[in-house]
Amino acid sequence: DGVRHAHALTKKTVTIGRGSGNDVNVSDDPNVSRQHGVIMWRRGDWYYSNRKGSATARIDGQVRRGFFLHRLDGVTELQIGDVIMIFHSSAQQDIADFIKTDL
Repeated sequence: DGVRHAHALTKKTVTIGRGSGNDVNVSDDPNVSRQHGVIMWRRGDWYYSNRKGSATARIDGQVRRGFFLHRLDGVTELQIGDVIMIFHSSAQQDIADFIKTDL
């Protein structure tokens, strides 16, 4: 719908999906599951993964289906359903300040 939102990554695990319980609620798109994907901080880098074997995401134009782990570099375009998200990495992030979460 052309609306832009900014979401700061303030914890080590950020859930993405259609359900209201997600950290980032993307849309009512039927191609987006309620618990579609997750952005997580692991081993000093940000990663994206689908949360279901049937989930699909497009990362920098490449379609990825099912379970995988994709490292997010610098600026990465992530598309889930009709929603396009732009991931911006910041070398100035103080990861120690993040809320500890487990997934």
